[in-house]
Amino acid sequence: MLQQRIKSDKEDPSRVQEKLGYFRLQRPEGLLLWFHALSVGESLALLTLLKRLGRLYPSAHFLLTTNTKTSVEALTSVGLPERVIHSYLPADARGPVQRFLNHWKPDILAITETDLWPYMITQASRRGIPLVLINGRVANTSFRGRMKTRNIYYNILPMFQQILAQDKVDADHLIERPTEMATDQAGKVPAIAHALQAAEAAFGQKADILVDLGAISPLRDLSDITGAIDLLRSSGAPNVITGMTSRHSPYFNMVEHAADGALHISKKLPSMVLRRQHSPACFDMNGSVYVWLRDRFMDDPQVFYPYMQLFEMPEERSVDIDSPLDFKFVEMLLIQKDSG
Repeated sequence: MLQQRIKSDKEDPSRVQEKLGYFRLQRPEGLLLWFHALSVGESLALLTLLKRLGRLYPSAHFLLTTNTKTSVEALTSVGLPERVIHSYLPADARGPVQRFLNHWKPDILAITETDLWPYMITQASRRGIPLVLINGRVANTSFRGRMKTRNIYYNILPMFQQILAQDKVDADHLIERPTEMATDQAGKVPAIAHALQAAEAAFGQKADILVDLGAISPLRDLSDITGAIDLLRSSGAPNVITGMTSRHSPYFNMVEHAADGALHISKKLPSMVLRRQHSPACFDMNGSVYVWLRDRFMDDPQVFYPYMQLFEMPEERSVDIDSPLDFKFVEMLLIQKDSG
């Protein structure tokens, strides 16, 4: 097939081996962030993002893959940003994909729009490579056709840690949230219940476990997610939340006003607590990962159940962004992590 495409001038004969998983360039040392785009428009749209990421992560390198000869011609004409390497995406088959992943060993994969290659995505996920779908879109003209192959998407989309739709229309092709659940005053739990029901109806399958990942807690890693799920399975609890050991204690250094305005310790013990370390252990919920047994949640949607469990995360991965100061702090931590 590749030989026929070469004859039709649809492949570059000098680089066709890349589609079989053989590469001239070596992997650069350090962090390698992999971005994939289908063709000309998608790849050119990524260049601004890659330039900004290059400034944010000055020691990282970026691998940009595309499928078409025309995309390479377009990228060559405008030039690649500093520390960006281009490669063709290999054929979605065992040999080419395994050679590609063994050679490049990417630290993350971000795919634009919906150019989803099942074997590549599955193998990347199995290797623990975090997956992100950015600028996701499904055109109205292709939406019905995609729904006919929804079982493929049912298996692939859960492998992504984050899915970022291009706009509201494309987000609605995934799940359309009712108006009353899309306000600043709307609660989180009813929206999760609706999303679960809509996803199950669209994919025609019922979930066993429900996982919600907080969008404002970007420092968690895969072990925090799998750890919370494993705890749910092993403990027999109806749900698991995540948190960290609190630096404050309602038994020692947290106070509140009584009805008459008097100030008092939030929780009293029979005897005075002289050191915070001697008070009962307390935890701050970090809003990072919530895991439920699906049936228990749908019977009574809420966060707090009797016998719930907590999966403890380290403080450095427990920051949630609630203010501009939090954002700056998270940005600083990411830069420090990148610099080693």
